[in-house]
Amino acid sequence: MGVLNSYKKILSNSDEDQVTQQLKKLHSKTVIPGRESSGQWVGSIVDIMKDSDLAHFPVIHFAHKAFESGWLEPPSTDDSDIYLMEARNHHDLLVRFGGVDELKTKAASCLKQWYQELLSREKNSQYWQYAYECHQKNQKHPFFVTHCHGGASYFLEEKIASTSLQTSWTDEPDGVPDIERMLVHNPAFPQFFSGKGNHRPVIIVGQPSWCSPVFNEKVEVLLQRKIENNSELKKIFYIMNIHNEVSAQRQFELKKLHKQYYPDGSEEIRSPGNPCIQLDGQPKKAVEKAFEEKKQEINRKYWRNTLPDVTFRERESISDLETQCKRAIQQAFSHYLYRVTHSKGGCLTYCWVDASFKSVRGESTQNYGTHEPSSPEELYAMMSQIDSPSWCEKSVNDTYLRQVHNASNALVLKPDDLTKITEEFSNSVNLGLLYDSL
Repeated sequence: MGVLNSYKKILSNSDEDQVTQQLKKLHSKTVIPGRESSGQWVGSIVDIMKDSDLAHFPVIHFAHKAFESGWLEPPSTDDSDIYLMEARNHHDLLVRFGGVDELKTKAASCLKQWYQELLSREKNSQYWQYAYECHQKNQKHPFFVTHCHGGASYFLEEKIASTSLQTSWTDEPDGVPDIERMLVHNPAFPQFFSGKGNHRPVIIVGQPSWCSPVFNEKVEVLLQRKIENNSELKKIFYIMNIHNEVSAQRQFELKKLHKQYYPDGSEEIRSPGNPCIQLDGQPKKAVEKAFEEKKQEINRKYWRNTLPDVTFRERESISDLETQCKRAIQQAFSHYLYRVTHSKGGCLTYCWVDASFKSVRGESTQNYGTHEPSSPEELYAMMSQIDSPSWCEKSVNDTYLRQVHNASNALVLKPDDLTKITEEFSNSVNLGLLYDSL
């Protein structure tokens, strides 16, 4: 790390000749045949340059040398273990280089290689295959919903439909007629209009947010319906609500008391009668004693609640039921999304970037890859088990992604789009039918 920091300092302070000399030294010391992988080398170069000033000429000169030597080309996935730690920084660095006139062409070439190596079709999918096997063995996540139960998204269905120029024929003179149609006395003047053909390929990057008010509202409706039809759950839920209300009121009174004795968030206790005076010595202890007595008085008042306690197992039964209601809507959505994206000649590819797999303990968080889910069940697993950070939504380039998937008209869906789609789906799903699946 000390060596890398020294080169960073040289880049920021030195002239062109010094940078060139140090670059040669860096190469001779760091790249040792048989001992250093290309992944480690690229990671080192990225680490040196990721915070550099691109307006500084020695930095641009250094970048030129790195591009010419192939030091900024992404390594093969065989060398990925070390490189993936810097893959995100590598991507961001190349994007920054793309804004420099002298570097933009070479940066664009390396960016295309980055997408090809990490996110092209079925790239690195073996990581997901293993995670999916682990997920299927986990009986806590059964797939129990069989279809979409009427949910739909107008936003998705408008976006996914490909438009094509279609022709109709009329007798109204306009333009050049079709002679063959005229000879057989058919309408011969063409009219062109846009029609809908096959569906566009869909590429997903990231996950939807399942925290929208409409989704939570539908979950609550399902939960309440299940509770109302089960006398034991209904009793537990009633007692839990009373306990929660009592606890909230107790906390409110305790906070009010604390504010009286510790005004404006002060760490020093003060007399409620004269909060502007800071107390010292014996009077301060008396005020502290009064505060503790009032605090205990509030606690005793609420601890006298005569309702029976709710056991951990009983609370867990309500929590598990709520989770089941959430999964029911999510699984129905998986059926819908899979069906729509595979209808009319369409297909679906799922990409993960800088991700971790929840179903694999101890798995590295730097996972990159793509896979085409084979069923609604696998799609549900991917959306629930792959955890990608939010940076991918803004940073992943749609154009490069389409290129490496050879799908120039693909619909790329990122978290904001997916969240909008799930909201529309949740708002339209038939909860009466879905209730029967629980």
